[in-house]
Amino acid sequence: MSNMNRREFSKLLGFSAPHFLTGGAALSQEKSLEKRVNEVKQWLKQNPRVKYSAEKIDELFDDERFELFRNIEKYRGSTKNFRENPETKAKSGKISYAAYRVMAWLTDHFNTEGRTLSGNLRLAPGKFERFGKALLDAEKRHGVDARVINGLLGIESGWGNNLGKYNAFCMLVYNSISNDNEFAEKYRKQFIEYLSFCKNNNHHPLRFKSSRACCIGAGQFSPEDLNEYFCGKDGDSGDANPEDIEDAIYSIGYFLSHANGTRPWIKEQTDELIAELDSKKDDNGVWNFTDVDGRALRKKYSNWANVYRYNHSNYFVAAVFELAKESRKLTPVLEVTPPRMRKYELPSLDTLSTQ
Repeated sequence: MSNMNRREFSKLLGFSAPHFLTGGAALSQEKSLEKRVNEVKQWLKQNPRVKYSAEKIDELFDDERFELFRNIEKYRGSTKNFRENPETKAKSGKISYAAYRVMAWLTDHFNTEGRTLSGNLRLAPGKFERFGKALLDAEKRHGVDARVINGLLGIESGWGNNLGKYNAFCMLVYNSISNDNEFAEKYRKQFIEYLSFCKNNNHHPLRFKSSRACCIGAGQFSPEDLNEYFCGKDGDSGDANPEDIEDAIYSIGYFLSHANGTRPWIKEQTDELIAELDSKKDDNGVWNFTDVDGRALRKKYSNWANVYRYNHSNYFVAAVFELAKESRKLTPVLEVTPPRMRKYELPSLDTLSTQ
């Protein structure tokens, strides 16, 4: 690094210094990033919970898959993506459940050419049929309704089709160098969990994609939950793969049956819960409830509380149960794979947010 001039180093980082950051200011920004990344590297080497050698850690940061420097703008832009996340908007009260359903791809959409693209509600029955053997076996093994597992896979990753656009290792490094000390500390703890999982399951740490929040695989497990609950289809055999859909199915079942302490999963509750929400539909046939209603449902139903433990958003939980409701219906599928949101035009949320 010391032999590079500012222009060369900017090129390595994947961006040119903004016009208002020239000379010493731009160089200072670049050196600051390099310094902070190096601090994380040294911290990993010195942490007794990291089971990789210092030489191996150096190899990880020198690996060509370590893209943080050359794609720094992508990672910087992740902060905006996090703020615009549907669950983040829901928690802040900025959108209604009707709007959330659109953002989370439950409903059908139209692309710029006018073609209809199936939303997850339409896709759920076919996915249940496709993965039915594993779903029903996971239900038998862990006691969690197969329909709910199917619904959770749909809302989290579109049944494995959207695993995130970031490298998990790089995203953990980036979050660990945040100027927000509390935020950085949180993700340094997650970093340790992630490396433990990779070591215990024989995975290269630069192998996986992740979300901006460092959630990984078809089930979008956080590193901490990945390390504790991701058992895979073989029951913690030492090679469970988060990106394998069947491994994710069994691990979601295990999580929902074990992660909420004294509140067990009660299979009969699923239909009772869905029936209560069906009784509160609005004029458009959409479940009519608010985040406040979700808090009451969390107290009333342990199943709701268990899914909420997976993702702390009542709108998320409702979407999982709405997909569960559809999972055993056979509906024509217009498109096999739901597209990425950013490629298509969505209905205006200005009108939906007031519903």
